[in-house]
Amino acid sequence: MVAPGGSDRVGSLVLVSCEAFDNYPPGIPGWLLCLNASLPGGTFLTAQLLRPRLIRHLPFTCGALTKKRLPNDQFMSLIEPLRHNPKVRRDLDKYLRSVPGRAQLLEWAEQQRAFDGPVLIVWARDEKLMPPEHAVRLAEHFDNAELVWVDDSRTLIPIDQPEALTAHLEEFLARTTTP
Repeated sequence: MVAPGGSDRVGSLVLVSCEAFDNYPPGIPGWLLCLNASLPGGTFLTAQLLRPRLIRHLPFTCGALTKKRLPNDQFMSLIEPLRHNPKVRRDLDKYLRSVPGRAQLLEWAEQQRAFDGPVLIVWARDEKLMPPEHAVRLAEHFDNAELVWVDDSRTLIPIDQPEALTAHLEEFLARTTTP
């Protein structure tokens, strides 16, 4: 979105413990999703296997995403379309099968340097899937970047530390938004 020619409508950017550089899809869970998408019925099977709480909280499924467990109703709302809608599975499979290679991802990351607006990077200090060193690299990557750390959280900061994230966003917006 912020590669050359794509940032003219973006005034500022907030990155919250996200994929960066060549970490896409992230970690073992991301690799497993791509592998399953390449198998007939793999995404459907994955959606079914994630129903039991015991399975979904394992570190190689969704357990590394949060320190606090994602509430059951929220998690189920995420996987219900995969379980019941073949068109959603088809689209996800198509997307996962088209993940660009490492060289392309790194080229896109380099192109992001053209973005010169303010950038807030909010990163979980206890991150498991998005390496903390990527947060530091991102802060160096953009000319106008600020890095803030969130304690007692992993990837899904809005689940683990919603108040801390909101405070960082409000402060960033107050500083960077013109009335």
